[in-house]
Amino acid sequence: MSSPGVVPAVEYTEEESAPNPFWRYGAYIWTVGKNVLIVWLVYLAFGRMESVFQKLMLAGVVLILVAVSDSRVSIVRAMVDEAYLHRKLFLGIYKKLDRNSVESDEIELNKRIREYRKGDGFYVINLLGNCVVYLYVIWKVIQILVLS
Repeated sequence: MSSPGVVPAVEYTEEESAPNPFWRYGAYIWTVGKNVLIVWLVYLAFGRMESVFQKLMLAGVVLILVAVSDSRVSIVRAMVDEAYLHRKLFLGIYKKLDRNSVESDEIELNKRIREYRKGDGFYVINLLGNCVVYLYVIWKVIQILVLS
């Protein structure tokens, strides 16, 4: 029984839903390349700045950008993890009540969690890229304020 206006999902086998490994590795390469490009652009931007004030303002803007980017992604991931946890808890309660469709719902939830976890690699790559940018900017600030 489906809700009005909701189209039932089409079920695919594991082979049909699995993307070509070339595209998966290509996506990883794209993500790494994007992060390398961001680090390179920050490096070039610091090279173009002439005064200490300009460099400190650029450092502040980049640090704000990195903080907003990381916090937004981390909050969304925490919300999704919490939603999956709540769904598992509700399935446990339904199991105690001897509902009939709990096993199929549990299998579907586990499939969705596995599918969601496939994005963990991209999250870690972006997190490391932002960490490199953050450390570079902090190094530039220390270099400007302390070492010069």
